Amino acid sequence: MHVRSTDDPQRFLDEAAERLASDPVRHNVHLTVAADCARRDLPGRYWWVEDRGTIVGTAMVSHRDVPLSLGPMDADATAALAAAVAAQVPGLTSAIGPAAAASTFAGAWASACATPAAPLEGQRLYRCDAVRTNGRDPAPGGLAREATPDDADLLVDWCDSFARDTGGSLGGDTRTLVDGIVAARTGWVWEHDGEPVAMLRATVPAHGVSRVGIVYTPPPHRRRGHAEALVADITGRLLCSGVDAAVLFTQLSNPTSNAIYQRVGYEPVDEILSYRFG
Repeated sequence: MHVRSTDDPQRFLDEAAERLASDPVRHNVHLTVAADCARRDLPGRYWWVEDRGTIVGTAMVSHRDVPLSLGPMDADATAALAAAVAAQVPGLTSAIGPAAAASTFAGAWASACATPAAPLEGQRLYRCDAVRTNGRDPAPGGLAREATPDDADLLVDWCDSFARDTGGSLGGDTRTLVDGIVAARTGWVWEHDGEPVAMLRATVPAHGVSRVGIVYTPPPHRRRGHAEALVADITGRLLCSGVDAAVLFTQLSNPTSNAIYQRVGYEPVDEILSYRFG
């Protein structure tokens, strides 16, 4: 096993292209985040594991405030990766990935760095190939529209609230994130009676897969079906535009969101675990 690394996201995408394209659903975070970093010249660190000339695993960290993101890989590749990352980023504080890879990485990391590793959160990766109409609540009044620069201040506030509610980090400056979403035309707002009441971001498709995320409804507008309607609407638009599948991640600690997405037509793909180190 040989582990290569770079701080150039485009080189990572080029070197690992075949591996990433082999399963664009499970590799969607690496494909979309690395591409965004390449477009915007953002820093990061990227790894790929080679076994007899074939790439068998990938990992990346796009910002110091976000966990190391692991792609699917077997135990041998994960152990080799953990040793390489430990030598290069000894202060790593967290990692996230498919359950098997994440747990193997955490164990190898704890041994290599003599640092405790503790499970932090369970998530689930879902995919949708067709929006389900039966079994869903009737759509509330309102409509989905593309986010505009006039929404930026509101979306910054909502993204910060989303990060607080989910206990995570969106990485870096929220204003820069929102400006990028608006500029890329990947942000959407559900508007009810002329008032924005929910938001989401749908990434630029990579190998036919777009990721829905930052689904947020402020407390005064919750439990009215706005987020479900927005997710269903935008997922349908993505699929009608030629996207093969839409994907999203949920926290397993939030049964409400898991139920909502399954009503829309999202089906479970993988269990995701995150670990904290130190």
